[in-house]
Amino acid sequence: MMAIALLGVPATAQASFHFIKVREVYVGDVAHPDSEYVVLQMYAAGQNFVQNHKLTEYDCTTSCTAVDTTFAASVPNGQNQRTILLASSEAVTQFSITADAVLPSGSLELANGAVCWATEQPTPLDCVSWGNYAGTNAALAGTPVDQPTDGKALQRTIAPNCATMLEAADDTNDSATDFAEASPTPRNNASPITETLCPPHNTTAPSISGTPLAGQTLSCAKGTWTGSPPISYAYSWLHDGVAVTGETASTYVVRSADRGHAIKCRVTASNAGGQSTATSTAVVIKSPPRNTSPPEITGTPKVGKTLSCSRGTWTGSLPITYTRQWLRDGAPIAGATGASYVAKPADAGKFIRCRVTAHNAAGQSSKTSAAVKVT
Repeated sequence: MMAIALLGVPATAQASFHFIKVREVYVGDVAHPDSEYVVLQMYAAGQNFVQNHKLTEYDCTTSCTAVDTTFAASVPNGQNQRTILLASSEAVTQFSITADAVLPSGSLELANGAVCWATEQPTPLDCVSWGNYAGTNAALAGTPVDQPTDGKALQRTIAPNCATMLEAADDTNDSATDFAEASPTPRNNASPITETLCPPHNTTAPSISGTPLAGQTLSCAKGTWTGSPPISYAYSWLHDGVAVTGETASTYVVRSADRGHAIKCRVTASNAGGQSTATSTAVVIKSPPRNTSPPEITGTPKVGKTLSCSRGTWTGSLPITYTRQWLRDGAPIAGATGASYVAKPADAGKFIRCRVTAHNAAGQSSKTSAAVKVT
């Protein structure tokens, strides 16, 4: 095991080193075979406490060998997306860079190699392999990426989720998926952070669930969002496109005034990169039936003649069903519930009406026709 000196102050207390990935590996080139470096990158703040943790470089050209390099001190800068550069003296010269730590010359193999971070842990936190590597921790690295062509580095792609910064989603534990060739860009711990946060972006719109009736509770699912974590979500409810004052929870109790109107929920997603809003499709709150033109009796009001009852005109949420009841001097006539009624001898001299009751999911309402006198 080799301890590597770092530029920085020793950590008085261990914080975190877990949210670090291998970002870039350079294994040298024909003209500079020992010009090698590894860039580690943090994907959360406060991950600069790397003292006593180690990077292991594996070489399986013939028999597999490993070189352990242990950090003697932590690095000073721990902002999210900060990098740590381990480089050989040849790489320092070739790229005119200042390394945070010295990488032993010749520890990275061109054809069949790998590197793993935090190998002092029961399971290393990150590994990448290339060529035909099949040695220690090969399963953690997945399928090896092709060995780089001369003068190229292997660089982790950061396309998943936010394409402009390193995140946990950028590691699928498969080197062939996670890495690709790129021009060498060694960055040390003092290098400016070039990654930028992605503001939230909605990929699946919010949606409303629940029964759209007065007194019932609707729920707003926030939908699906991409963007740099952490993302927070705020809710508002809209009545015909206008925000309902005070309604900022993910649930909403439908009001009587909402009947017949369109209700939507709007979700605002926010992170350090900005904010974005998305709105659900509308849910129309069901309204009970309301009569706008009363039922009407037609036909000759004589004993033995048939009377008919129109249902009148109604508004309200569809579907609406209708029932009828015939009345003699205001009292229900037993069994007389059809759209027509044959006047009986008992009706002579009496006033006949028909009452229509309209039903839907929001409720029911009744309206009675004008009376006709049977002769």
